[in-house]
Amino acid sequence: MRVEFVSGILLDYWVARASGIEFKTAREAALALDGQMAPCIFKTAQGTLRIAREDVISAWRPSSDWTIGGDIIGRERIGIIPAGIDWKAYATGDMDATSYGVDPLIAAMRAFVVSKFGKEVPDENIFIQGL
Repeated sequence: MRVEFVSGILLDYWVARASGIEFKTAREAALALDGQMAPCIFKTAQGTLRIAREDVISAWRPSSDWTIGGDIIGRERIGIIPAGIDWKAYATGDMDATSYGVDPLIAAMRAFVVSKFGKEVPDENIFIQGL
């Protein structure tokens, strides 16, 4: 699937994967709370993503939450510029890792995913596969 078309929870899933955060079941995520395993993301019964880390579970929405996405933009040095009515983002040092979005955060998260996986990612439908 082309990253330029990925959005919402699926984009958030791929941002986690690009960050080296694995997807687990909610039951497995409990081990991350105890510090027995690395931080991980899991899908709730309501269909939202959460991240489990030692002693805390919080929402995982990097494509819509500037607190999370902004940290990734800074850490990865992602550039963002206006592009007509949309936004263009690029991973610094890799002009091939560019992407567009209706807002700067979506464009930046897509560029981050492109910088790690390329312009295509496997079609891992997290709703059908029960992830």
